[in-house]
Amino acid sequence: MKHINIILLSLAAAAGCGISPQDAADELNYSSVHSEEWCDFNPAPPGVEVDKASNHPNGYGITALYGCFEDDTTWPGGFCFAPFTKNWTVKIFQDGQSSEWFKNATDEYGATQNVLSSADWSVTRVSGSSFNMAIHTGTTNPNGSGTLGASLQSSWINLGNITGQGDYWTYAYCEAWLFKASIEANGAYQSASAAQKTRYLKNLWQHEYGH
Repeated sequence: MKHINIILLSLAAAAGCGISPQDAADELNYSSVHSEEWCDFNPAPPGVEVDKASNHPNGYGITALYGCFEDDTTWPGGFCFAPFTKNWTVKIFQDGQSSEWFKNATDEYGATQNVLSSADWSVTRVSGSSFNMAIHTGTTNPNGSGTLGASLQSSWINLGNITGQGDYWTYAYCEAWLFKASIEANGAYQSASAAQKTRYLKNLWQHEYGH
């Protein structure tokens, strides 16, 4: 039923009938929790299939060194990956967007920093040319997919079968993106209140930071 409602909302927008503020809010709330419909997240090195990503079980001798969380109890084996380090320097690029858009990105940096600091990570915002995480706002996804956001990992290192559970890969650099033109083309976003738009952008940023 929800997908039918989405189709009807899209048709209404196309026909110029408009979307009620409540319908717009409902659609944005739905979109926020269904990232598979809008987020471009393909973390694995080319040709490698992901079996376990980021959240790793305790007891493999890796969580103290690499950027892992300990919320699982088993790992079935195969390819696994995590950040190479718990020490991250973050640069947030304004990329020509308005101060309101830039504020959402910077606010969510603070929220993410608090979460990671509580897990004994070191996260620092920098303004210079040395950093290992970049935050960007583009217009549309350059791969042509039309997605609203993207998380891109690179500088992959294969540490081999150090856990006895399969190859263990890490990445040492990452980027988080939102695509402003694609987001603003959404009929529900256009019809939402200013407060709902701000909430929606914060949810999108929080998701991309979280990768």
